Amino acid sequence: MITSDIIKTLLNLYGNVVNDVINDSNEKLIQLLEEQLAQSNKRNEELLKQIESLSQQVRYLTKLLYGSKSEKSKYQAPDGQCSLFDDDSFFNEPEHTEEQSTDTVTYTVVRKIHKKK
Repeated sequence: MITSDIIKTLLNLYGNVVNDVINDSNEKLIQLLEEQLAQSNKRNEELLKQIESLSQQVRYLTKLLYGSKSEKSKYQAPDGQCSLFDDDSFFNEPEHTEEQSTDTVTYTVVRKIHKKK
C-alpha cells in the first residue's frame, strides 16, 4: 500500500520537476523577449536616422524651390570642379566689337484721324 508520506514525496518531486520546467521556459521566454527588444530598439534607431536624413532633404529641396532666387549661386562648387558662373571680370564686361554706331535715326509717323461714331 502507498502511504500518505510516499504520496507527499511523489507530489513534491513532481512539483519540483514542474517548477524547474516552468522556470527554464520562463528564462528562455525572458531571453527571447530581451533579444526581440534589442532588435526592435536597433531598428527604431535606424528608422530615426532615416527620418532625419529625409527631413534634411525636404528642408534643402524646399529651400531650393521656395527660397530666394538670383543668378548668383550661394553654393560652392565641389572640390576639383570649376563653376560655370564664377565672378570673372571677363564675363562682366560687354564684348567690344568694331566701332560703336553713333548715327541717330529719326522717324516721322503720320496717323490717320478716325471719325467717332
